[in-house]
Amino acid sequence: LLAQSVANEYYSKINLSEEEILIEYNDVIKSAPTKEYKAKHILLEAQGEAISIIEKLEQGEKFEELAKSHSIGPSASDGGSLGSWFSPNQMVKPFSDAVVLLNDGSYSKVPVQTEFGWHVILREESRNTNPPTIDSVRNEIQQKIMQDQQLLTLEFLILKDFILTNIMNIFLRS
Repeated sequence: LLAQSVANEYYSKINLSEEEILIEYNDVIKSAPTKEYKAKHILLEAQGEAISIIEKLEQGEKFEELAKSHSIGPSASDGGSLGSWFSPNQMVKPFSDAVVLLNDGSYSKVPVQTEFGWHVILREESRNTNPPTIDSVRNEIQQKIMQDQQLLTLEFLILKDFILTNIMNIFLRS
């Protein structure tokens, strides 16, 4: 409770400039994904099973039906659909890397391994994303800047204490 009170007092004295907020916002924009994807997948335990599914797809079998009958993932009953749009940073890296490389309407010709198993992925659609408006992320940006400043202050105080302690020790030994 005391620590929270001190933190509240500290934060109440911070005045952020619009320039600081804009600089942080530009960093948010730079790191924001520029595309979102819709995809389906068939999750399998073994690479050989995934290769077999790819062969069936090449012979014209339907992705959704293969997902329903072979996938071990929770989306099997939905034909492998992952549901809503997602950005690459919302999926494990090997999966998102594969989705990004695919064209809309195409499936992976090589199984994709993740910690969950082997995937055959169908990229249904992609779309460009719009960056968030500054007003929609202003509170998060202000909070981040204040936390960063608090961390710097704490690091400074720790360093200051370390230096003063060592100086005192040098004088006490003299």
